[in-house]
This record gives sequence, structure tokens and C-alpha cells, in this order.
Amino acid sequence: MERERQQYEGYGLEIPDILNANNLKTFREWDFDLKKLPNIKMRKLCANDAVPKKGKRKTILTIDKNLEELELRGESNDSDEEMTPVA
Repeated sequence: MERERQQYEGYGLEIPDILNANNLKTFREWDFDLKKLPNIKMRKLCANDAVPKKGKRKTILTIDKNLEELELRGESNDSDEEMTPVA
């Protein structure tokens, strides 16, 4: 169990990808013959993948809020007329 925890917190564990219906069906029909193991699609799972959704959403809201503030400040002082032409 300790070895699995270290793998999960490090590089990650490979587990059968059962989120896809076809992969789930293949996994359920597998007869534990190791020669057929490559037919089962695997997924890598590690501790870094387990980021709380609240944290992700909070970041998005912060970015949206900053963009809103930029839009509310009004027009910029920059204009195409002020720029010097490029030769």
C-alpha cells in the first residue's frame, strides 16, 4: 500500500480507462490473460491531477473580474494615429 501511495504522489499510477464505454466493455470482458492486457486502454492518475474544482473556478473568476475592470476603465489613450508608420 505504501508503494502505491508513493507512486500516486510521484509519477502516477496507471489504471484502466473506464470512463469510455468501449474501454469499460473491453476491461469487463478481459479474462486476466496478460497477453491481452495491451488491449485495455490505460490512464495515468497522480496526486497533481486531484486539484479541487473550487480552486480552478476561483482562478477563472479572478481573471474574469480583472478583464471586467479593464473594460470598465473606458477608452485607452492609444490610437493608430499616434503611432509612427513602419517602413
